[in-house]
Amino acid sequence: QELLANAGLVEGGQGRILYALGWCYHRLEPANDAEAMTTWSKALKHPGPEGQAAGLHLGKLRLSLGGKQTVQALADWNEALASVNKPQDYRNPFVTKEEVIDWFKQAIAKFQDACEPQRSQAVAELFRKLSPGGVAEFGLGAAAEEYAKLLAAKQAQNIDGVTLAEVAAQYRQAATAYEQAAKACVEAERCEALWRCARCY
Repeated sequence: QELLANAGLVEGGQGRILYALGWCYHRLEPANDAEAMTTWSKALKHPGPEGQAAGLHLGKLRLSLGGKQTVQALADWNEALASVNKPQDYRNPFVTKEEVIDWFKQAIAKFQDACEPQRSQAVAELFRKLSPGGVAEFGLGAAAEEYAKLLAAKQAQNIDGVTLAEVAAQYRQAATAYEQAAKACVEAERCEALWRCARCY
C-alpha cells in the first residue's frame, strides 16, 4: 500500500503495484477475495501487461465465485482483451496465452454444463482472439448452435417474444463460424465442420 504513494519509482507504476497487491490478498489464509477483486479492478484501469493480467485473473476469480459475479467476469475478460484482435497481438509476461486459453475452455465447458449457451458463445468469441487455426471457430460455432437451439425452443413455446427471424439469424451465425473453422482446420476435422455448417443453414 505504501508503494502506491511512490508508484513512479516502481517499474510498471501503479498497475504493477495493484496487480501484486491483488495477489497478496488472494493468497492470504483465508483468501480475502473481496479486496483482491477491488484491487485488480483498479489495476485493470491501467494500461500495460499488468492491467491486462489483473483483468484476466479477476475474471477467472469472479467466475469461480459464480452467481452475480459471472456477468462481471465476462466484462473483465472483454476489457482485458480489448486491444487483442488476433493471437499475435497477445504478449503478456504475467499470464501466458496457453493459460488464458485453458481458462476459456473451462469456462465454455462450465456454461455448456449449466445450459447457458449465450455465455458459452461470449467466451468462445474471446477464445477466437487467442487461438490460431479453426479450433476457436469450431467452438464458437458449437456455442452459437446451442444458443440457436435454445432460441428455437423458446420460439416454439412463445417465450420471451423470440421470433423465427432471430432463430434463423442465430443459426446463420453458427453456420458462418463452422464455415470459417472448415477453412482453417486440418483435413481430418474439415468434414465435421462442413457437416455442422450445412446442418445450420
